[in-house]
Amino acid sequence: MKTKLEKCFFEEGVTVGSLMHYDCKDNHNCGGSFVKFQDANHGQTIGQEKSYCGKEKPKDFFSLGPKAKIRIQVDSTSKTSGTPEFRAKYRAETCSRTHTEPNGLILSPKYPDLYPNNVDCQIKIEIDDISSKLAIFFTKFELENSNNCINDYVQIDSGPKFCGERLPPPYFKNSNSAQIRFKTNDLLSGNGFKIDYTSSYNGCGGILTGYEGNVYMTPYPDSYKNNEFCTWQIVVPSDKMVQVSFNEIRIKYDSSTDKCFDDEFLAVYQGTHSDPKEKLIKQVCGVTTKEPVARATTNLITLEFRSGNHNQTPPKDQKWNGFFIHYETYTLN
Repeated sequence: MKTKLEKCFFEEGVTVGSLMHYDCKDNHNCGGSFVKFQDANHGQTIGQEKSYCGKEKPKDFFSLGPKAKIRIQVDSTSKTSGTPEFRAKYRAETCSRTHTEPNGLILSPKYPDLYPNNVDCQIKIEIDDISSKLAIFFTKFELENSNNCINDYVQIDSGPKFCGERLPPPYFKNSNSAQIRFKTNDLLSGNGFKIDYTSSYNGCGGILTGYEGNVYMTPYPDSYKNNEFCTWQIVVPSDKMVQVSFNEIRIKYDSSTDKCFDDEFLAVYQGTHSDPKEKLIKQVCGVTTKEPVARATTNLITLEFRSGNHNQTPPKDQKWNGFFIHYETYTLN
């Protein structure tokens, strides 16, 4: 027999859950005893839920809105001794926080509604693995516009300030940490921003989640390196399917045959958690902005990029910068 307990927290700002003590019994895929943290914000287009089991203290959970829910399930049929337990603390905050997970989602306060005035958010990304390299992708961006972004702005590390509605370029960093600052004044507001970040050992690849997002080859818009091998997994909610649109493809190809080199291409696979490369959907190369959409009938797509060592001149005023892809969920009518 299994028992369940649910508890909701309703606070201003954002709810942060931090497990201080954690000792649920180990069970396969958290199917017996577990603690689940999930967003509980009605009407929100972005949600998340994370289940934890075992004895290792999980990373902090940052809700994507002012409400979060905790669900506890205990499997009384387990033959292990002792009672599963956990202790946690939570606090409400506007936006300043530190992300330590290898991939994640960062939203402006109240997204997708208008962000508040007079905030100064200091958002840190500090991956525990010091060998990791970061990639930061913007998907949505709408801030008050001003000359030199003197009013509202987003700034990564000591780089340029971004404002207005033009999507900032991807940001790549050969280290495991970055600092994002979001500052607003007391005048106009916008819908804010949505950021995804990933990490990898070679500077390209990682895991992306949520309902939609952008993916770029490192170091777009500059040229990619020879002899690269990069893998991304795009995982959307289990009740959805995922598709990718190709905003830009600039990958070297065999101009004598108009086909891809055997060792240089972008491959798109339909996958599952047990087999991330279950079925090859598409393989692309060349120069195009009109590649048809690639659809999976599962909630997981794997992108695999390979580059060889080919000496090929790109089209005039262009670079072999790989790809710029947008992914999103869809359902069958």
